[in-house]
Amino acid sequence: QDAAYWEVIVLQPGHIAVGVAKPAAAEQLPPTLGEGTTSFGSTWGVLELAKDDVIGVCFQHSDLPMITFFLNGQPCEGREVIRVKGPVCPAVGVGESEVELRLSDFRFKPPSERFLPLMAAKDMLRAS
Repeated sequence: QDAAYWEVIVLQPGHIAVGVAKPAAAEQLPPTLGEGTTSFGSTWGVLELAKDDVIGVCFQHSDLPMITFFLNGQPCEGREVIRVKGPVCPAVGVGESEVELRLSDFRFKPPSERFLPLMAAKDMLRAS
């Protein structure tokens, strides 16, 4: 899959990090995604988000691998992450917050038809 879209819905505001991580590192993420070489993302502070806000994530793996973010359907300028390397999976880090991860039935339409709902890879999603 070259381009995917998913959403993170804020149920309880707090510190929230959204992005992608290498599968081997996904279970032991640092509090902020993008520290080191195993994760890539952006972090929102407690005052930047409200209950029911929606963080949209567009990931493209072709051309220039990158992540772009949207808040309630509007682009988040300056939060883009470029040159994402290797196989990755969605990652969300939460502190005292609570979120819902949506892989379909989106609240906001992806910015382009190119960004499809994330397709699960056999070894990417694990049951807990």
